[in-house]
Amino acid sequence: MPAAIDITGQRFGNLVAVSLAENTTPRRWLFACDCGTSKVLNHATVRYGKTQSCGCFRKKTTAKNRFINRVGERHGRILVVECLPDKNKHRHTQWKCLCDCGNYTVTTTPGKTKSCGCLQRESIQALGKSLKQENPVSRTPEYRKINRAKRRERPEQAMAERVSRLLCWALASVGAIKRSATFDLLGYTPAQLVAHIESQFLPDMTWDNRREWHIDHVRPISLAKSESDVIALNQLNNLRPLWAKDNMSKGNRLTSYPFHQPVRL
Repeated sequence: MPAAIDITGQRFGNLVAVSLAENTTPRRWLFACDCGTSKVLNHATVRYGKTQSCGCFRKKTTAKNRFINRVGERHGRILVVECLPDKNKHRHTQWKCLCDCGNYTVTTTPGKTKSCGCLQRESIQALGKSLKQENPVSRTPEYRKINRAKRRERPEQAMAERVSRLLCWALASVGAIKRSATFDLLGYTPAQLVAHIESQFLPDMTWDNRREWHIDHVRPISLAKSESDVIALNQLNNLRPLWAKDNMSKGNRLTSYPFHQPVRL
């Protein structure tokens, strides 16, 4: 085997040969880099200029080439005025930008960010104005109030709102909350509820005088101890219409009213 070439102390780019590394085949040398790192390398690649550092030179040049100074660029309404020294939590470069409206904003994507947020607000306001111009009456508070009142005139809507309020109150009383739509929990529809209540109307009961009668629970809702009890006590077979004065006098007692006979209108 030919004698090893002694390159101790010689410089090759950012590398300086220190000593011949032990137990390496083929022969390798220990090099000290200018960055302070020591690394064992093939002396041939170093001598012929293929390797000139421990790898730090490539990292520096790549990072330098990747960084683009965006100060002075204009994107939409914003002008990039400064590169902030601190990166965000994702280690992205932050840019301070001045918007045409006078506000400053910080972004990591000045090419995608077009304003401080004023452009989006103006777009939403413009959309609202256009909708109001297309149908000015339906956008007024008075119209919405009248529309809600009309919806309540329908028996299905009125009963749905009443049962929904009762269910929320009953669930709260047992420490539970309503996690789904009212009739998804109960397993029937507002139309079925209306048909059931109407089939049990007492004499002189109508939908027009529904403010004078209540939806009564045959077995009082106060018996509920859990969420499943509340749902069971709000099934159709436990609901009936009852005059308000009779329901108030009944209270939470389990009472049978012999005069409660279904009638059809």
